[in-house]
Amino acid sequence: MGRFGQGTAISALTQRLDPRGFKLYPVTAPRTYEQQRPWLWRFWLKVPNRGEMVIFDRSWYFRVLDERVEGTIPEKEWRQAYQDIVEFERMLADDGTVHPQVLPSYLEEGTTRTGSRLSRPIRSKPGE
Repeated sequence: MGRFGQGTAISALTQRLDPRGFKLYPVTAPRTYEQQRPWLWRFWLKVPNRGEMVIFDRSWYFRVLDERVEGTIPEKEWRQAYQDIVEFERMLADDGTVHPQVLPSYLEEGTTRTGSRLSRPIRSKPGE
């Protein structure tokens, strides 16, 4: 998985699956009404029922990884987000939900990308 992004990895995975056997949820920036809710609310709504499989196209770890590196979230919030994630995953496990996580390995690309983000932590427009 080292030479392509998460979207490509999801495509590689899902092309081998029966489309009736899973749901794919792209997770984008929260909408205005979603910002009034706890930040994990968007994921909680889509937790699969027993026997179902769900693929999230962006992890709840985004909050403590990318947002933290980009400097778009205050330290107090990302520290609390770690605790929120632990509690959320504990609830999932206690309910019997299996939640494997597949995170792309960026090795060289990730090191370069993360390094460039750290050298310019605040961007005025996406893609700058």
